[in-house]
Amino acid sequence: MNEIELKKEKLKSLLKGRPAKPLSVEEAKKRLIQTDPGIDIGKIVKVLNTPSDNKLKLLAIEILSDPELIAYFSPIIKALLIRLLPRR
Repeated sequence: MNEIELKKEKLKSLLKGRPAKPLSVEEAKKRLIQTDPGIDIGKIVKVLNTPSDNKLKLLAIEILSDPELIAYFSPIIKALLIRLLPRR
């Protein structure tokens, strides 16, 4: 294949939602840190690796108890509470 055909194949695979070649774990970590240096998924990975049957509940608790996450989504949470709670 020439260079144009390789680029076409890469574009086709990206449009289908998968990269042309899978990334290594190190490369994925590097790209994640470049995208958002403040992101920390260690807690989420720890919950997902637990041998518990309640992973979804533990994950929800972990996400909802993170103050940074609550601060980030506070405008959305406020809008939802305003719509859900009756006004007098």
